[in-house]
Amino acid sequence: FEISPYTQHSSEYMIKNPLLNNYVYDWELMELMIKNIGDKLGAVFEKSPVLITEPAVHNKDFRLNFVELLFEKFNAPSVFFHKAPLLSLYAFARENSLMVDVGAEHIYCTPIQDGLIIEKGVMRADVGGEYITRKLLEIVESRESKSKLNCTYKTPSLGKCRIINDSIDYETFCKLEFMREVKQAQCKVLDYKIDKLKFNEAVDKTSYELPDKSLIILSKEIYTLPELFFQQIEGKYFNGLQYFIKQSLEKLDIDTRKDLLSNIVLTGGGSLLSNMQDRLQKEMFEIDMGGLNNRAKVFTAGQPNERKYSSWLGGSILASMSTFSSYAMTKQEYQEHGAVLIERKCFS
Repeated sequence: FEISPYTQHSSEYMIKNPLLNNYVYDWELMELMIKNIGDKLGAVFEKSPVLITEPAVHNKDFRLNFVELLFEKFNAPSVFFHKAPLLSLYAFARENSLMVDVGAEHIYCTPIQDGLIIEKGVMRADVGGEYITRKLLEIVESRESKSKLNCTYKTPSLGKCRIINDSIDYETFCKLEFMREVKQAQCKVLDYKIDKLKFNEAVDKTSYELPDKSLIILSKEIYTLPELFFQQIEGKYFNGLQYFIKQSLEKLDIDTRKDLLSNIVLTGGGSLLSNMQDRLQKEMFEIDMGGLNNRAKVFTAGQPNERKYSSWLGGSILASMSTFSSYAMTKQEYQEHGAVLIERKCFS
């Protein structure tokens, strides 16, 4: 949302997300968010078909409630749902792939063959880029004075703030925004396992300049935190990306496993850490895949935005097709058959 410049800077100001674990728990807030998006885009909902992305394994109630909201509250002419990993696949112009999507809060592993999701191989881990961001903030706050970090959010206007996960105060929101910048600029995935790192604190530590020209010191956390993507994380049921991929592939038949192992596609904003693709490729060569290790091949998009917004790019491709209108559920169909018809229209 765009926050009013008259809003007072206060830790009492809360930023809330209507989504939790990819499901809507606050439909009133979701309605406000959709309205805000339409206003910012200058979209007229009565004339704009709506395409919604969803996880590989969808929630029926989510679909039905969303359809009802869009037709009843916004009078949309038509609505269609499509799986995010399939849309990403369109952006990469592939039919067969193991899509590894490292998002903000979750990592999804989705096997796709002949343009169809193999549901028994779909996996989700409740860890993502924001997990690293929050850990980085904890470390920096334990080392730096709070007054030094305050300069990151003392601005004349709140400007444009995006909704983030859970309800948090404005001060924490701004600190996390800043930590994302630090993470992308300074954090790097090593070519080797972290236990081989020889870090000399006196020589190897680095710094990052704050808006007021003061500096915060960064130590080996710029390497140890990205390494979490390749380690076991306690309480997260996650043993590392390489084993996460292995678990997904082992649920498939051997022929499909061979094919998808050589077509691993890394996507999502959480995968933008420097050297992520190369390290994952190396790890896939080293783990036991029943003699298939040499087949492993990890691909990704050349440009960061293509990797971060691959499902949106795929969505634009789908929505631009001349046949898209025949897929979507129309307002007339909704009035005749009810929201439940969307389950038949969206066969993916």
